[in-house]
Amino acid sequence: MTKKIAVVHGRFQPMHNGHLERYVMKAVELSKCSSLYVGITNSDEAHIKPSISNPDRSKPQNNPLNFIERFEMIKLTLLDRGLKREQFEIIPFPINRLDLLHSYQIENANYYLTIFDQWGKDKLSYLVEMFGKDNVHSIPVTVSEQDRIKAVDIRNNMKNGTEWEHLVPRSVSKYLKSKNLVDKIV
Repeated sequence: MTKKIAVVHGRFQPMHNGHLERYVMKAVELSKCSSLYVGITNSDEAHIKPSISNPDRSKPQNNPLNFIERFEMIKLTLLDRGLKREQFEIIPFPINRLDLLHSYQIENANYYLTIFDQWGKDKLSYLVEMFGKDNVHSIPVTVSEQDRIKAVDIRNNMKNGTEWEHLVPRSVSKYLKSKNLVDKIV
């Protein structure tokens, strides 16, 4: 029997409650997967390429956490959420670089994403082109734009000294504070 594999991806700058519940765990639920791959985009400078539909995502101030910091944050969050370490892997995922993305293809995987804007539509197109339309699935957005959690808002709250911890999983808040990464973000 073939193992069911789900792949999600994001910058996770930082990982927030929307990422966790409405995206990652929703993909696990919909796919009924036995194995999850979490792809970290903009994982290094070679993977960053400006996007016409979302030029801000490539700016250094919007990518303050490095790959290892995000890897650890995601790992702790998924473990805290109840996934066992053998149920997931965390990998680089160069969504901006189609010339590299094929090197990260996972056999028999289904790729999941949420679409909020033109950048989401662009990613859908890239994934379908790379992995085929039968292997790419859009998770329905169930939250209004007003109620949507955005990492940029969390970073801005950190910079402004306003509440942000309620927007991220407890493990993320704890990790960012323990590693002094809030200071790095601001």
